[in-house]
Amino acid sequence: MAKNVMQDVIPKDKRSIRNIPIPGSKRPKISKPHDDEPDEPVTVSRSRKIPPPRQTKSKKVFVLGFILILILAIGGIMTVFGKTTLVITPKKAEASVNTEITASSDNSTPVLFQMVELEDTLTKQVPATDEAYVEEQARGTVVVYNNFDEDDQRLITNTRFESPDGKIYRIRESIVVPGKQGNTPGSVEVIVYADEPGEDYNISNATFTIPGFKGDPRYDAFYAETKTSISGGFIGQRKQIAEGVLNDAHQELDTTLRANLLGAIQAQVPKDLVVLEELVTITYEDAPQKDNGDMTTIGRIGHIKAPLIQNKALAKEIARAHNVPTDIELSIPSFEGVTVDYVDSDASDGQITFSIAGPVKFVAVLDEGKIRSALGGKQKSDLANTLAGIPAIASAEASISPFWISSFPEDGSKINIVIR
Repeated sequence: MAKNVMQDVIPKDKRSIRNIPIPGSKRPKISKPHDDEPDEPVTVSRSRKIPPPRQTKSKKVFVLGFILILILAIGGIMTVFGKTTLVITPKKAEASVNTEITASSDNSTPVLFQMVELEDTLTKQVPATDEAYVEEQARGTVVVYNNFDEDDQRLITNTRFESPDGKIYRIRESIVVPGKQGNTPGSVEVIVYADEPGEDYNISNATFTIPGFKGDPRYDAFYAETKTSISGGFIGQRKQIAEGVLNDAHQELDTTLRANLLGAIQAQVPKDLVVLEELVTITYEDAPQKDNGDMTTIGRIGHIKAPLIQNKALAKEIARAHNVPTDIELSIPSFEGVTVDYVDSDASDGQITFSIAGPVKFVAVLDEGKIRSALGGKQKSDLANTLAGIPAIASAEASISPFWISSFPEDGSKINIVIR
């Protein structure tokens, strides 16, 4: 009876601890492949990452070398195209002045000047409805030559010039013909006017003698040649323009001529000279008239004379007269707000006198070439000591790029100087 009870307790499949499943876990079933079947590939879970293979040592060296070369190249480019800027504040002074200055063209005074003359012509078409009888003289520009000696020669107002066919032309102002330099004759330009009206005095080119020198050795050495044609001579009926229309046209042309001539003079002024507009003389005259039916072309000729004055010498004379130190060179950068007037404008004796009144600002003159030469190759830290020997400088600041460069370029011309 006991034997039958034991059989009821043990299950028929004879389970043991080895084949009792663990709760919450499943044992994977592995089936052994047959010998004649190919191995199946191993499946890798997506949640796992396979690390990349390590770089070889040679590849690391190559990359590091490339980066180093790139850094050196960029540094080299920045060094080559680096920039050095020097900002300088020159010494300055100011004085309220009221003085007279005499300037000369012959080195007879401390202040020198040279007279510059220019001419320009503008035309305009206006309606003409009437006619009148007119007589007009031809005019044109000639160059007068002095091939006599090295001394300047003055020719007075109304000096005559004679053409090969005996026609006489005159100058309406006194001129000075410079002396010759070596084998080169001195020369000056001047406008001549026909002695009589009429078209017979219109000529395209000619060489003139000076009758006033006949019987004198200078007769063969002084002469003139046309620079422009001599034209405008006329006698007869000519179209007339209403007075109001003509005046308005002249005013318009003269205003434009003045601006053009002043601009042309300023464009020619060297850095060390100055033009004082109050000392500029501009004269206007009619150009030959040309009729074209009911319209007439009128013209105006503007002639400007401007003394170009040495700025530094002028500044020194004014400073000296008003107890401004002159131990360093000074200049006057602007005459704005200063009153300038002629005292004597007759330059026939080679001198002019003018007055200057008002607040004048003086600025020390800087020799940029000397500054660049002094700084070439010097350390930036030596800036103050290096410039201490240049008394015209009040202060200076330098900036050098790229940041690792600590010295000024050996070539001083590469230093950019800014004056403030």
